[in-house]
Amino acid sequence: PITDEYKKGPSDGRPLYMDAQATTPM
Repeated sequence: PITDEYKKGPSDGRPLYMDAQATTPM
């Protein structure tokens, strides 16, 4: 799922993670 992609983190270089971080501050 998409959540898995977010969990992978920036180490995977996923633009989705960046998008999630921008919308949801950690």
